[in-house]
Amino acid sequence: MSSFCSDLRTKRFIWLKILFFLQLASLGVIWVATNAHLASLGFSASDVFLINAIAPSAVVIAAPPFGLIADKMGEYRIFAAFVTFISGISALTFFAVPEIKSVSASIDDGFICCGIPSPGESLFCTDEDSVALKRLDGLNCTSGAVECPQLTCLPLKADNRDSALVAYVIVRFIRDALFASSVALFEGAVIVNAAEFDGDIGFQRIFGALGFLIFAPLTTLLSSSGAFYLFFGLRTLSALLTFKVKLKFKPKSKNVFREIGGVFKSVDVLAFLTAFIASGLFQGFMESELEDSRTSKLIKTLTLILMSVVAIALNITSTKILRNFGFHFIALYAITFHSIRFIGHALIFHAHWTRLFIDALAPFSSALFFTTAMNFVKETSPLTVTTTAQGLFIAAYWGLGRGLGLVLSEYVSNMIMGVASLAISGLYAVIVIKQEKAEKVQKICG
Repeated sequence: MSSFCSDLRTKRFIWLKILFFLQLASLGVIWVATNAHLASLGFSASDVFLINAIAPSAVVIAAPPFGLIADKMGEYRIFAAFVTFISGISALTFFAVPEIKSVSASIDDGFICCGIPSPGESLFCTDEDSVALKRLDGLNCTSGAVECPQLTCLPLKADNRDSALVAYVIVRFIRDALFASSVALFEGAVIVNAAEFDGDIGFQRIFGALGFLIFAPLTTLLSSSGAFYLFFGLRTLSALLTFKVKLKFKPKSKNVFREIGGVFKSVDVLAFLTAFIASGLFQGFMESELEDSRTSKLIKTLTLILMSVVAIALNITSTKILRNFGFHFIALYAITFHSIRFIGHALIFHAHWTRLFIDALAPFSSALFFTTAMNFVKETSPLTVTTTAQGLFIAAYWGLGRGLGLVLSEYVSNMIMGVASLAISGLYAVIVIKQEKAEKVQKICG
């Protein structure tokens, strides 16, 4: 507790705490608002799947290069503030995406209606590829015979779907690229300050969890437009306060590619990065499952609150946990907790209140793992390429891993993912144990 109080009194770290609060507050806002806005535009389930499959690639493409630019600059506060500000502006461009408009269409336009309507009943209609199954009330359907093709229906058909979809993908890609890059730049600055001035990263992240705790549930009460304006305000304030972060001491990298290549040549680093990607994959899968579960808004809000409270507790004790267990065993535990959640959801899929407590385990495989990953970057990367390394880890988790998880959620069940995550955790345990034995032998023989 004394070290926590001492950290609170350190002026250099106060601004990092405030910025962490604003960073994860922004994440909470946009995380809740994005899917709600997507649904309000009228996109079909197949459209949402396509968007969620494409969007994570923005993180992979943008975060590492932005980190590289920052490391070449050395002192990059102005650059970080600029990227943070335009990431806020990017959210306002969602207002330019049109809603999908509908016009009447006949069966000749590729629609098929099946079933014979009784008075007061509606029919289920799909397009000819059975892509978007919809219940359309008030259809003008008549039947001359029992045969399905002899029904005449006037369903609704989108006439601007393609243009709206393209516009949304472009806007979403830019927003995700800028937001992920701004987070990488900020977290790189946190790692550099923690390394140079012996700071505790977990203590800084506590305030991030508080920001998420307050703003994610609050966003469920807002309209999409209100949420986007709130996001813009939070990012603007973050950009202004970025100038308070000290980075003058950070050295420039003379050769980023050579230095970062030296970091990632290590088997130790590659093993941890692989576990981080796997955790992102499982997180992406779980996000999609929860979104499709039709859980009530109350349960979702309570889940966000409970997860944030657990995350705060874990961040307070993260240094002690890391000291006792080490990087690789925390990575192993993170994957194992994913397994527990998958199997739990598979067994009690419709018991929404019970799911609330299973999802309270999520911070063990997310919040604690994020803090551990930042500490891992601090320990394994020189100050000259810290931001590039953090950008690569963000791209690995939020881009590569989470993106793959969102795609797999369309084809794989919870139970299969539970077994897969258990298998991966077992394999990772073998790698960790072998690596630790090799290190012990090297110490004895060396």
